Amino acid sequence: MMDDLIAFITARLDEEYASADLLVVQGDDWHVDKSDPGTVRTEFFHVAARCSEGELTHSELRARHIALYGPGRAKREAAAKRAIVRRCGWSVNEPDQYPNGLVSPRAVLARQNLSDLAAAWNDHPDYRAEWKF
Repeated sequence: MMDDLIAFITARLDEEYASADLLVVQGDDWHVDKSDPGTVRTEFFHVAARCSEGELTHSELRARHIALYGPGRAKREAAAKRAIVRRCGWSVNEPDQYPNGLVSPRAVLARQNLSDLAAAWNDHPDYRAEWKF
């Protein structure tokens, strides 16, 4: 079960990384345009986050959110989560309890961490309810 969970998380991270990597061609550095706070700019393009006149406050928030989760950030986040999955993979299959009766916190924490990471994709068709911790 844990191997399937690790494979599921790894596949989702691979998808997110690949999607972000395609956008890096358009510029890795996404930022809010200081002259127009409702616009996100990169080296090659800009995106207006304004829906209609008079919504500057909302468009500024949209622009900040878009810029915050640009491709550079998405790739760094995927890499960090891969490191967590790798570390959890080392101990996830350890027994919950050793023959001497001591509990293995590493295995329990590894499963909890993997479950928490997978929860971000609980709307994905391959997500299994049994992975919820």
